[in-house]
Amino acid sequence: MTKKNIRYINWETDTVVDGNQTWVIPQILANMGSHWPLVRGVNGLVSFKETIRAWGNLMDRGELTLDGAVMTKRGLTNMLNWLNLVPRGEVLGSGARQTAKDWLRYSAGVPLVLSAFKEYRDVGYNSWDWSDTFKEFLVDGDIVAWSQHFGKDVVWSTDELLGFREGSLTVKTGKNQGTVRKPQSTTQVYGVTDPEFKGLPRLMKLNLTQLWCFHPSLVTKFTIGSHMDLDNPQAPLVAGEVLEAPGPRSQASMWDLV
Repeated sequence: MTKKNIRYINWETDTVVDGNQTWVIPQILANMGSHWPLVRGVNGLVSFKETIRAWGNLMDRGELTLDGAVMTKRGLTNMLNWLNLVPRGEVLGSGARQTAKDWLRYSAGVPLVLSAFKEYRDVGYNSWDWSDTFKEFLVDGDIVAWSQHFGKDVVWSTDELLGFREGSLTVKTGKNQGTVRKPQSTTQVYGVTDPEFKGLPRLMKLNLTQLWCFHPSLVTKFTIGSHMDLDNPQAPLVAGEVLEAPGPRSQASMWDLV
């Protein structure tokens, strides 16, 4: 992969070299989101199963391409397996920090494949049929686990969630006891004794307490908003916290924009 174009990647045999994610991921998502078909079921929602079937039929005819390169079923499987690696840092590589401005678009709170269609086709996450078990092939395991709770209300009040949050931010043991962690860099919910809350999937706990990539200052339009409304962020738990982070500076020429 000496040329920075995904058409030169053989997904049947190649692996993405650490450091190349900065150009590989955006190109994949742009091509998928712009050109690959989606299939809706009788309920009007996008079907994971039927969409995968449609892609398979196109590949059987040699008609599914990624920037002009014909995709095979083995190649697509390898590419999706890579995009759906858990933790997300395994995809983004050693140089990436998910809370950095240029990487927020690809943080753990973003279902990468689905985000392609949200960005380029305006198909929101609420438009997918999350009861479809084939979601595991297009969405990473952390979000699949969270999806079991989509649409189900929770029992904790705002004050209780704030208590869980504040408890996670205060270091209770060790040489740093008594110090306070930054919410934007706190990647786990610590010290909660409530058994029902402790049993929730990791990303849901972080989302409910608005920590790490779910902190209001780091949320983007591609971050899952909440288990009740995937496409819209929750109101900040702490008044005054910014609701959406600024996006990275455009790399486009100004002549392309006028």
